[in-house]
Amino acid sequence: EEARARGLLTEVLASRLGLLYSVQGKSREALGVLEPLHESRNPDVLNALGIVRATAGKVPEALAAFQSALRVDPGNAVAWQNIGLTEVQHGRAPEALAAFENAFRINDRLPRAWNGRGVALERLGRHAEAIESWKRSVSLDPQQFEAMLNLGTVALEQGNAALAREALRHFIASAPPALFAGDLRRARRLLAESGGGS
Repeated sequence: EEARARGLLTEVLASRLGLLYSVQGKSREALGVLEPLHESRNPDVLNALGIVRATAGKVPEALAAFQSALRVDPGNAVAWQNIGLTEVQHGRAPEALAAFENAFRINDRLPRAWNGRGVALERLGRHAEAIESWKRSVSLDPQQFEAMLNLGTVALEQGNAALAREALRHFIASAPPALFAGDLRRARRLLAESGGGS
């Protein structure tokens, strides 16, 4: 029992390290840590492996890892969310929407999935639905900065200046400059263009 617990802890720590490497842009190191765990029975580890693979551009392998997580835990909404995010990032909006709907059947309180759903809907020209998805994302997590920026940008494009200004002001006031410097400059420009100051 102790050896099993140690093994689980090792897998969890490896998955965290792999994700940290991935965020730092060290895909090779991330894959080196996580690929040996591809037969794990821990859905969190398999989700981490899928994220790292997707970040490294290994889309079929990423989707396979998320599917493995679902085989271990069919009720894993995060795996469905990750499938949707991977699909939308690689231009497959209809497939992304289907994955997000599967995630929401399990847990409809996933702000990243609502943001991804908004992106997929926008790519399909379904602007009003996209705006509602981004509103939902931000209502679930006020720090969904990408959803805030998406909401402000598309609301402005669709002629809803009041909503655009509200979202852009919130983004400008709360998004961390170290992570969103370019987006903050763009948001300030859009806000000024909308008549909302800078």
